[in-house]
Amino acid sequence: MTLDDLKFELDGPEIHRNSVDAESALGLFASYLALVRKVAKDQGLELTFHGLFVEEKCLQIAAIPSDLQAALMSSQSVGEMLARTRPVPHAAEQEFNNFQKKLLRFPQQITRTSVQVGKWAPISLERAWTEPPAEELEETFSGRATITRVGGRQPSVRVSIFTEPKEVTLRAEKELAAKIAAYLYKEVEIEARLMRDPSGAITKGSIEDFHPLSDEDPTKAWQSFYQQVAHEWDSVSVEDIAKELGRD
Repeated sequence: MTLDDLKFELDGPEIHRNSVDAESALGLFASYLALVRKVAKDQGLELTFHGLFVEEKCLQIAAIPSDLQAALMSSQSVGEMLARTRPVPHAAEQEFNNFQKKLLRFPQQITRTSVQVGKWAPISLERAWTEPPAEELEETFSGRATITRVGGRQPSVRVSIFTEPKEVTLRAEKELAAKIAAYLYKEVEIEARLMRDPSGAITKGSIEDFHPLSDEDPTKAWQSFYQQVAHEWDSVSVEDIAKELGRD
């Protein structure tokens, strides 16, 4: 082991270098490195790993990162995601789910685990790794939102929803995102599918459709409505109705 590597440690009653399920252990380590690398990429950092070291100490596997600082920042972010105190970016969802699946299906009991990057203090993840993820609730949302950002390799739309304390990023189909982009910094009506954690915070979601808010004069809008759904009233104007209601 060196002072410039990333150490991935597993602890358990049957986890030792000579008795651990080798295929599962290496697969778990590889999926962790893939997750850290994808999180680094999402943060605009280039990161690769080389070398492989195994030490007894229950089981400690290490690899050398190309950028020690990037590995530290990304490992800290991954730790927060696994502890469910930080949302998982859409770009890393597949790697995150793959790592959790391998962890939960590990054939031997894991009682403790940690990751240490270089000489910095180990990132102890404890129970957050082995507990099943907290149940999320899905909901259908329809309401007004201000478009604050559109783009990304995987099309997404950042919106400010009046009822939410902070902005959220939602996925969108490419064609839909392109249409929404024309309404940047404007308020629109969105239809979305949202996932909320037990505290009620939105963790992820997708925009299914949107509707621009019309700047049309209300009287003209009502005239258009009546022309579409009440042809037999063609001879009656909205002004006449307003007059009868005492709103002239």
